[in-house]
Amino acid sequence: MKDYDLIENMDGLFEFINDAIFETLVLHLYDKVKKPYHRQFVGNFLLTISDIYIYEFSKFKFIDTSTIKSENLKLLKDLRKNSMKYSFTSNSDHFNKKATDMGLSYNNLNINDCVIYYDNNKKYMDSNFRMWPYYKENIESKKFFYDLISNCNLWMKGLLKNNEFDFYTGIMEELENLENVIVLELNKHNIKVVSYSVSRLFNRNKFEDTQKGFILNYYGFIKSILYFEKIFLNQNISITTGNIKFESKKFFCKLKSICIKNIYDYFKDDKSIIWNNFQKIIDSKIPSDFWRLSGLCRRNIHYKDFVKIADDDFEIIEKYQKIYFDRFIDMVDSNLNFKVTLLDKVLTFYAKRKSYDNIKK
Repeated sequence: MKDYDLIENMDGLFEFINDAIFETLVLHLYDKVKKPYHRQFVGNFLLTISDIYIYEFSKFKFIDTSTIKSENLKLLKDLRKNSMKYSFTSNSDHFNKKATDMGLSYNNLNINDCVIYYDNNKKYMDSNFRMWPYYKENIESKKFFYDLISNCNLWMKGLLKNNEFDFYTGIMEELENLENVIVLELNKHNIKVVSYSVSRLFNRNKFEDTQKGFILNYYGFIKSILYFEKIFLNQNISITTGNIKFESKKFFCKLKSICIKNIYDYFKDDKSIIWNNFQKIIDSKIPSDFWRLSGLCRRNIHYKDFVKIADDDFEIIEKYQKIYFDRFIDMVDSNLNFKVTLLDKVLTFYAKRKSYDNIKK
């Protein structure tokens, strides 16, 4: 029996290939984004989603994790837990270890203790908190993650060129055309970074400590998904080979369903005013059946147990995911205190200069 025969129906197999195609597309984009911090932002997103899919793909031996050193395989597993599993409340060991390592403080307005990524509209997009263990001054882990990006490319090529279903030639030709279109769109945007104070970011005192930890560790991943989804949907990204259609919207819907579940797990016992107000709005706007359908979409990351979602139901998921995340982003952004000052820019300039000088040494 072939490894992929473990996926018990063709719909599950094609879902598997759909995710592999768009994972490959994001991998290719990384090498083509010109602006350095925009490229780093793409890389952060890429590493997070790569870890999710590498874990699932490896179950069916489409990728060979035996080629990864044991210490790097542990880094990979830790990244998955860091992005998807760990709790980041203010009293959790995981949060405290990271916060101490970075020198973070909720109480000192005079220390710029984190790096924030922001977009053309000067909106908060991400922080360096989530990826800190992997981008601090550790040459071996940096090299590993850059190598991982290259290895993923080879793994995906092997998957798509499988003798049992050789989609490789047709799909790669279309991917190359799509890459050029998306890169042109991406390069119209820019992501910048600024040295910033965590205390100042939250100094409106609207967020509980649990929420602060969530925002630092996970909110950037949500923002990244929505950022790339918008670029892909603006270009109507889909690939047709024979009578089979692969669509980016399925790829992003699944990632958003994963996020909805993780948001719920973080805040299910939250009694804060912000969260209660958000929950009341969501309850009034979203029908109860959406949660069941979103759960089905999320569970389809486990391809062996794939359940086909009818087109009408998929439209419901798309419609109400948009309402959910529009409200969620508004709730968080409106309560962050993020405004880049001239002093922030000066401190960022000197921080970059110091980093450059250290590299030259």
